[in-house]
Amino acid sequence: LILNQDTTLTNTAQLAVYSSLDLNGHSLQTSGSADISSLTTNNGQLSVAGDAQISSALINGGTARVGGDLTVTQNLSFDRGRLEVGGSCTLDDYYAHLSMTHDEDYLLVEGDFTIQNTYSDGTLSAGTAEFRGNFSERGGSTSYTYYRSTGTHRTIFSGSVTQTVSFAHPDS
Repeated sequence: LILNQDTTLTNTAQLAVYSSLDLNGHSLQTSGSADISSLTTNNGQLSVAGDAQISSALINGGTARVGGDLTVTQNLSFDRGRLEVGGSCTLDDYYAHLSMTHDEDYLLVEGDFTIQNTYSDGTLSAGTAEFRGNFSERGGSTSYTYYRSTGTHRTIFSGSVTQTVSFAHPDS
């Protein structure tokens, strides 16, 4: 599904897109939750008032906002885009992968952040990830680096109360 105009969905309990969704420079707003197989922001704006589950997301330009919790089950990749999550954010699958490689990449999570996978390295060489809740890195193998920043990447813990930060493999 490729958007060709700005779209607002009101009184929507759940938006379900079981194929790819390309915002194509347009905005999509929904008053409910969302279940999306593959999201590409493509310089567009996504606003989900409730929770969202996305298999794979490329935040390439533009902004995606999720008012509730976000679960990503495969890849969360940035290419000069912005993702804001009002609740908790979980990357949860065997191959869940977080990639931020440009200075303009920005992730804000108001709630807790958990990355839990088994078979995938993360790529955090630029951009900023800001966490206002607790942070937890969980994984099944010590041979992968799920959340290891390099280069100019910044991780900011900016909660208004004490935050807990935990790594299953502290050397990652």
